[in-house]
Amino acid sequence: MSRHSIFLSLFLSALVFLGAGCFGGGDIDTSTDGGVWKSLDAGVTWTQSVAVPSSAGVDSAAGANVLTLAADPSDRMALYAGLERDGLLFSYDGAAGWQRPGDAALKTGAVTAVAVDPSQKCRIYAARAERIFRSEDCNRFYEDEIYVETKPGVIVTAFVVDWFVPENVYAAFSDGTVLKSADRGDHWTSVFRGRQAVTSLIVSHANSRVLLAGMAGAGMARSADAGATWETILDPLR
Repeated sequence: MSRHSIFLSLFLSALVFLGAGCFGGGDIDTSTDGGVWKSLDAGVTWTQSVAVPSSAGVDSAAGANVLTLAADPSDRMALYAGLERDGLLFSYDGAAGWQRPGDAALKTGAVTAVAVDPSQKCRIYAARAERIFRSEDCNRFYEDEIYVETKPGVIVTAFVVDWFVPENVYAAFSDGTVLKSADRGDHWTSVFRGRQAVTSLIVSHANSRVLLAGMAGAGMARSADAGATWETILDPLR
């Protein structure tokens, strides 16, 4: 990878929204305790990238706790950041500046997972706690929830799109469940239930039928058939 490629990192602060210029307050927060950080020299040096221009002036997400960061697989300049309390931010200029979605549904709450359809860059999936939303118009509008988890206290922890068959999407949950949709989120089927929260979900870059689910406590499960069957390849509870 080129030294001048864009590298992004999450810096999760112990305290959220510190300082006088908290996100949403209208003032620039010059603290360096959170938000998104950017490097242009392969990680040697880092600077915050937290400016959020609006009609009221330039706001700042410098004190925000970022829960998830996603890149558009077809456009390296398009980035998405899910915040702990203030919804979703997106950037179309490599994190030089950030925008908020037009839809009120993604302007508040904890956005825990984001994924972009590799075949259609304007199709974005975003999970806000127990709800999954889908936009078909590059963040202008998010459809009413395409999925709502009804079990109390259970939230979406990860979301991935199959790069080879983008109709296939997968959502992981804090109760150890993985759901699959074969029609971009219109209908869902449970394909996996672990004993621990699923904290990460990966589609293999070599074969999109191969999935890896990482679980709390260092557990891991693998599917070689697009989620139809699973095997536990690492189980710390055994």
